[in-house]
Amino acid sequence: MPPPIAPEPAPKADSKDATLSRCDDADIQQTTTREFSIAEAAIYRVYRRRWVGLATLMLMNIMISWGWITFAPVSTSTQTFFRLEKASSVNWLSTVIFLAYICMSPVVIYTLRHLGVRAALLFAAGFSITGVWLRFIGARVGSSNGGHFPVVMVGQILIGFGQPFVLSAPAYYSDLWFTSTQRITANALISLSNPLGAALGQLIDPFLVSRPEDIPNMLLYIAIITTAVTIPVFFVQGKPPTPPCPSSAQEKLPFRSAFPKILSSVEFWLIFIMFSILVGFFNASSSLLNQILEPYGYSENEAGIGGAILIVVGLLAYGPVLPSSPAKH
Repeated sequence: MPPPIAPEPAPKADSKDATLSRCDDADIQQTTTREFSIAEAAIYRVYRRRWVGLATLMLMNIMISWGWITFAPVSTSTQTFFRLEKASSVNWLSTVIFLAYICMSPVVIYTLRHLGVRAALLFAAGFSITGVWLRFIGARVGSSNGGHFPVVMVGQILIGFGQPFVLSAPAYYSDLWFTSTQRITANALISLSNPLGAALGQLIDPFLVSRPEDIPNMLLYIAIITTAVTIPVFFVQGKPPTPPCPSSAQEKLPFRSAFPKILSSVEFWLIFIMFSILVGFFNASSSLLNQILEPYGYSENEAGIGGAILIVVGLLAYGPVLPSSPAKH
């Protein structure tokens, strides 16, 4: 885990990188009446480097989700390899991710608000890299005797610690780097990368594990890919030299003031309840699909393909809903 990181100073603007932003009129009018003048609004710029951070967040979300779902598509082989008596032990490899997420959430909130997006990404990279390689070590060392399942579980917990950093960062990143007419698309692209990672895990893992002895090799491949994906994190800047829109520069409510307002919002509770049910069903079905289908004669490959199709169809169905131009926001 990387050490605490001081907030990053804003980098200098590069004329080749920056272009004048086209802020939404409502955004300008709403914010400038309190803090800015209309003349000052013309100096807001967007930077091409914002796409590097967007792509990095997408890749991080893909791999963090793949880390969560790693063992679910090959649960039978995992149980055999580690010589586990019950399938519920394999299920805990997925469930522990969610428990770790909850435990780390207060730290994530503090990090994003006080240290910035770059620090959050560095923490996520540190937890993820440590977790995936610890899983490989736990499976490889003593593989002839079933490996070391507790070590693999610790690796899963570390991946769980890293997950809330990358899942919570999109809103902060898009607010800092994108105009008000682009944030919906930026948020959606990053957020949809998470289920895409689960789809890749469902599809690829069973093909990497043709027999239980292939579990260490699967973990090695995932560790290498995760390490490669986290390299761009070190080149992502925390905030642009100048904000893209007035609302980006606007001071946000402190957490202690914002939290009671959220709890009193009916709209929040409607979204919270519906989203909780949706995510609960998705996570449960994705984690248990192989075990549900196995009694009916389906192999791990077939169950994995079914799980991947289930997710990809949902992503494709969402495509027409995703706003593709600023005029639609």
